[in-house]
Amino acid sequence: MLHSRTRAKRSTNPPCLSESEAIGNKQQSSDAVGRVVAPSGGFGRFKAPKDDEKLCWTMHVVQKMMYYGISEGLVRRVIHSPARVEEGIAPETVAVMQPTGGKHKKEVWVMYQPLKVKTKIGRPKLRVITAWRYPGVSPVRSAVPIPHDILLELMGGGDVSFELSQ
Repeated sequence: MLHSRTRAKRSTNPPCLSESEAIGNKQQSSDAVGRVVAPSGGFGRFKAPKDDEKLCWTMHVVQKMMYYGISEGLVRRVIHSPARVEEGIAPETVAVMQPTGGKHKKEVWVMYQPLKVKTKIGRPKLRVITAWRYPGVSPVRSAVPIPHDILLELMGGGDVSFELSQ
């Protein structure tokens, strides 16, 4: 008896939907939720970061992280301990940088916006807007402005006077 090598094509639509209702209805499996396939093929799948108590992520930063190959941990590290802090291009934003690379100098930049919502420890929650890699060493722009009274206190122009002993 000959067996047919062709099999009947199974419908992937849920049983409650007819073929015409299921056209254009794309359903994701529970395994694919929160994961995005990297465009370059890369090393497996890119895990999209999720909002937590301290950081709020935009879709723009998720797309840039995929494009530049930047992980969530690297973005958190740059925000936590930056080598340089500058004013962001967008209003009320801050841009922070950490150098990376060895022989070929590169920089990883992250731009975020402090929100009015406070965390448990009293710091503002941050909305991460974008992240990018800069090839080489970027020129220094303007640093984050320090209020005049704080600057005077740090420089010793306030109530505290410094004397140099010889």
